Amino acid sequence: MYILGIWDNVGSGVALLNDNRIVFAVNEEIYTKQKFEYKFPENSIKAALKYCNIKASDIDQIVFSGIDPFFTASRVMPNKMDNYYKFIMKSSDITNHLSKKQFLYYKFQNLNPSFMCMNLTKGRIKGRLKHMNFNNFNLHFVNHQAAHAAYAAFTSPFNKCLSITLDDFGDGISASVYILDNLKFEKVGEIKKRNSIGLFLNEASNILGLNNFLGMGGLDELSNYSYPYSFDDNKLQSLFDSQGTGIFAKYNLKKQYTFLRDIAWKNSRERFAYDVQQEIEYVISKFISSCIDRYGIGDVALSGNLVSNMSLNRRIRNLENLKHWYIPPNSGDGGIALGEALYLNYEINSKTKYRFSPNLGQEYTEDAILDASKLYKLRIEKENIEDQAAHAAELINSGNYILWYQGRQDYDQKSLGSRSIFAPSKNIETLRRLNLDIKRNEWFRTFPVSILKDSVDNLVNYDDKGDAQYGNMDYLLKENHYDDLKAVSRIDKSSVVQTIDKNNNLGLLLKSIKKDSGYGAVLNTDLSFSNSTIVNDPSDAFYLMRMSNAKYMFINGFTVMRNSGNS
Repeated sequence: MYILGIWDNVGSGVALLNDNRIVFAVNEEIYTKQKFEYKFPENSIKAALKYCNIKASDIDQIVFSGIDPFFTASRVMPNKMDNYYKFIMKSSDITNHLSKKQFLYYKFQNLNPSFMCMNLTKGRIKGRLKHMNFNNFNLHFVNHQAAHAAYAAFTSPFNKCLSITLDDFGDGISASVYILDNLKFEKVGEIKKRNSIGLFLNEASNILGLNNFLGMGGLDELSNYSYPYSFDDNKLQSLFDSQGTGIFAKYNLKKQYTFLRDIAWKNSRERFAYDVQQEIEYVISKFISSCIDRYGIGDVALSGNLVSNMSLNRRIRNLENLKHWYIPPNSGDGGIALGEALYLNYEINSKTKYRFSPNLGQEYTEDAILDASKLYKLRIEKENIEDQAAHAAELINSGNYILWYQGRQDYDQKSLGSRSIFAPSKNIETLRRLNLDIKRNEWFRTFPVSILKDSVDNLVNYDDKGDAQYGNMDYLLKENHYDDLKAVSRIDKSSVVQTIDKNNNLGLLLKSIKKDSGYGAVLNTDLSFSNSTIVNDPSDAFYLMRMSNAKYMFINGFTVMRNSGNS
């Protein structure tokens, strides 16, 4: 039996299950080249069918989520919503825009899901599917937060855990608490969207001119540049109250925005970001700690747009009553399609545990690579996996950055190692060149670090509360290795860490780096230009190489070395 999960709003994509196995999952943005794509994932559906060599008629169970009025309006009036989405992604002149046009946004946010929203959404999705030759299928609805929670819980290592969603909004809810107990999965608590901490973060990020789609605006990084004020001096501490397992907002969204804007205008960007981050960490950590105490379960799986805030994740990890944590890749709305499919399969087959790997996207043949190289007139040479890893490590240890394209696409909107740019973790000059040539990040943004599992205890203050294999956790660096990781360090001497313990291509690369440098660590960022989507096919990779004038790329057993270029 095939189950197809469809998400058709911000971070749109699909996921396909077959006989209790996750076989394919991808986000639409890699095909349309629209960052955080928000339209119906037609290209992703076609890719899933092609990958599994099946027809639309072979799929009889399809599931969707998202019947908030805001989501429904984006489906029914796509042209009118385009300007809003495009504006938010540009993150410019935000205060002027909000003062004139944002009333419609607040109006939608004050409305709750209804039967009309459900019927309009079902009709729109059925119409798009029938246009793609889907005829004999059952269309199911799953609550947005249930999809988030199922994705985290069912791919976690836990048989029993709390699955807590920390979102901006979805189907009338901003946060929820589920309990997984072997084959039983049930909701035990929720926070209405009026009390949303995620929307509070979005509003604050918008005021600062930060692009906060899917919670990735970087407000937590900016806040590190503020003087560390006492929480007693925080001007925002009265906006939310966490009582027991509830969160309560003082104002509605419109009044909250006005209050935030007035505070922001009277303070530096860094101080305002610090106050926002401090309030978020205080309220959410208190909420999660209360949930752990109330339900007596110390293992926690987290999901939702808010868990892309790495400083918050560190605060949660350090809770005394939290035993173990887990955050899946693509934990925001980009992972909703897989969560939908997993939850529906739970309802049909009572399946709650899966063998999970994030390598769920497309993979391309050698012929596709050779054809793309000829199109861009680039000379490539074949290398075996071990020689390629040693070659790449030698270049990195010599102070170069390299482009890295290996295997199936990761199911994530940041790099986990299959579509990456790697650079030395200690070389500030290489970091500067990488930023100038390709990434062009804001001045306060930093890059994650990938570290061999057997090196991580020596380099960062790691613990046994969870495995950072998907790069979703922030750790403080050890003082005696700060110079070895200064290219990936935040100003507070922390870094977002991904641990690697497999003998895959990235593992072999890190082992080769360790052989020469004494430690297995490398700066890892996604293979893309600034504010662009991760490359998809080999032609995309060669295009990026040509446009950035990059000198070195390692692509599925082939090595590309230009006579001149940036490195």
